[in-house]
Amino acid sequence: MMKTTILLPIMFCLVHLPFIHAQQDSSALNRQIDSVVKQTITLATDTIPSQTLETDNSEAINLMIQSNMASLEASLKESILAELIQNTENSRQRRELERQMDEIRQGDSLRRVMQQQRIDSLKKTAIGAPVTLKQDTLYFIYTNIGSISASERAKLHSEKILNTAKLFTLKIDSIHIEEGFSTSDIVYGTTVIASVTENDALWMNTTRDSLAEKHIASIVSAVEVYKKKSGQWAIIRIISLCLLLVIALSGLFFFVRYLFNHVLRRALIRRKDKLLKDIVFRDYAIMKTHQELKLLFGFLKIVKYTIYIILLYIALPLLFSIFPPTRNIAEMLFDWVLNPVKSLFSSFVDFLPDLFKIVVILIVVHYILKFIKYIAIEIEEKRLVIPGFYPDWAKATLNIIRIIMYSISIVMIYQLLPWASSPIFQGVSVFIGLLVSLGSTSVISNLMAGMVITYMRPFIQGDRIRIGDTYGDIVEKTPFVIRILTPKNEIITVPNATVLSSNVINYSAKTKDDTDPGVVVHTTVTLGYEVSWVQVHQLLIDAALKTPFIQQTPKPFVLQTALNDFSISYQINAYTKEPSKIPIINSELFKSIQDTFRDAGIELLTPHYQAYRDGNAITLPPIPPKPSLNQ
Repeated sequence: MMKTTILLPIMFCLVHLPFIHAQQDSSALNRQIDSVVKQTITLATDTIPSQTLETDNSEAINLMIQSNMASLEASLKESILAELIQNTENSRQRRELERQMDEIRQGDSLRRVMQQQRIDSLKKTAIGAPVTLKQDTLYFIYTNIGSISASERAKLHSEKILNTAKLFTLKIDSIHIEEGFSTSDIVYGTTVIASVTENDALWMNTTRDSLAEKHIASIVSAVEVYKKKSGQWAIIRIISLCLLLVIALSGLFFFVRYLFNHVLRRALIRRKDKLLKDIVFRDYAIMKTHQELKLLFGFLKIVKYTIYIILLYIALPLLFSIFPPTRNIAEMLFDWVLNPVKSLFSSFVDFLPDLFKIVVILIVVHYILKFIKYIAIEIEEKRLVIPGFYPDWAKATLNIIRIIMYSISIVMIYQLLPWASSPIFQGVSVFIGLLVSLGSTSVISNLMAGMVITYMRPFIQGDRIRIGDTYGDIVEKTPFVIRILTPKNEIITVPNATVLSSNVINYSAKTKDDTDPGVVVHTTVTLGYEVSWVQVHQLLIDAALKTPFIQQTPKPFVLQTALNDFSISYQINAYTKEPSKIPIINSELFKSIQDTFRDAGIELLTPHYQAYRDGNAITLPPIPPKPSLNQ
C-alpha cells in the first residue's frame, strides 16, 4: 500500500515536468512547482484508504501521517529542482535552483528532527492493548479501526487465537498471511485470526507486510507451546467427559424405566377403581375399565420411549461436542431442533395480536348465537309469540343464522391465520372448493329445497301425507330428505328436491284444530235405476255413522257423481279426525255398507243388459232415391 502511495505521485510529477519552464523568474517558478507538488500530494492523500485517515484519532498517528506527507512534499520538490538544474544552461538560474534545494533540505531535516522528538514523546506515554494466549503476551495494538478501539481489537485477536489453538485438527503450517487492499490478514482456513493495518505498521516504523510476518511468528510460536501443554490434559478431559456422559445417560434411562414400569404402572393398578369408570353411551359400554387401563399402559409406553429418544438426541450432540473434530456435527444436530423451535416461537409471538383478534371474534359469535338460540327455544315452546312467525320455523331459522354467522367468522378469521398467504394452503383451499362445487350440486339443491319446505309448511312431522305414489306418516325431517312410514310399516326416503317439485297431499292439516270438522273419507257404490235414490242416500249415511272413527257431526253426506247407462254412482262422504287410520276406516266402511244394504234387502249389484244380433238381418240403411234433374 505504501509503495502504491509513493509510486503514483512520482508518476504524476514525471508527467508534469515538461510543462515546468526554467526560463522564468524565481517567484513564478516556485509557484508553478508548488502547484504541481500540491496536486501530487492531493493525489497521494486520495490513494490512502479513507478508513486510515478518518477512523484513527491518535495524535501520534496524525503526526506520523503529516511527517510522511511533508517528507513526500520535500522529496518531490527536490526531484523537480534536480531535474530543472540538470536541464538549465543559465548559470545564474542554476545557482538559484541549487540555493532553493539547499533550503528545502535544511528545512526538511530540521522538521524531521522536531516531529520525531514529538512522536517519540507521544509513544512513550501511549498504552498498548496486549494480545495474549492464556498468560503469554504476543504483541500490542495501539491503533483503532473505525469505531473498534485498540482494546476491542486486542480482545478479538486473543479470542480467535485461543479458539484456533484449541482446534483438535490444527495444522500450524496452514496459518498464513493474505494481503488485502488496506490490511494484511493472518488466516487459518476461512477464519481471519488477526489483521494488520497501515496505521499499525506506521506506529511500529515498519511496513505492513513486515509487521504481519512478525505477528504470525509470535502467534505460531505461542500456539505450539499451548498445544504441547494442553495436549495430554485434553485427552484426559475428553475421556472423563465421555465416561461422565455415559454414566449420566444410563442413570437417566434407569430412572425413567423405574418411574414408568414400577411407580406409575403400580399406582394405576392400585387406583384403577377410583380413577377409571366404564364409558357408557345409551346403555352400551363403549370402553370398559380393563380396556381403559390397557390403553393407559400403552400411552405410558409411548411416552417412555419418547423420553428415551429425546435423551439420546440430547446425549449425541453432547458426545460429539466433546471431540473437536465432531463439534460441527453437534452444532448441526442442535440446529435441527433449535432452529424449528425458535422459528415456531418467533412465529407464535408474531401471531399473538392476530390470535387475540380471533379469540375476540369467536367469543362475540358464541354469545350472539347463544342469545339467538335462547330466542329460538322461547318461540319453539310458544312462550314467545311473534305474529306471522310459526314456532316450527324457529329451529330452521336458528340453523340459517348459525350458518351465516359461521361463514362470516370463517371469512374474518381466515385472513388472520399465519398460513393464509401460503401458496400451498391457497392451492388446497381452491382444490377443496372445486370438489365441493362439482360434487355437491344435488346436495345444495336438496338443502335449499329443505329450507323452502320449512317456510312453506306443507306438512310437519307426524302428518299423514301423499307424495306421488308414496303414502304414509312423516317420521323424520332433515335438511336434505324426509322419511315416510307407510301403512305397511315401510320407511321411504324422499329427497327434499323431489318433495318441492311434486304435489303434496296432507291428510292431517285439517284435523289439528278442534273447530275444524276433519278430513273427508269417501267411497263410491253403483246401483241400478230401480232402487230409490232417497233410500240409497239414507242407507249409505247409516252405514257411515256405524263405522268407527267417523265423526257424527258434521253428518256424513252423499253425492251422486254419475248417471251411467245402467246404474247411478253414489259417493258417501264422511269426516274423521284420524287420518292415520284411513285404510282401517275404509275397510270398516265397506263392511258397514255391505251389512246395511243386506239388512235392507238391496243387492249391491249393477245390472248389465246384453243384446244378441240376428245374423240374417241386414243392418245397412236403404239406398236413398236419386234427386231428379228438374229439382
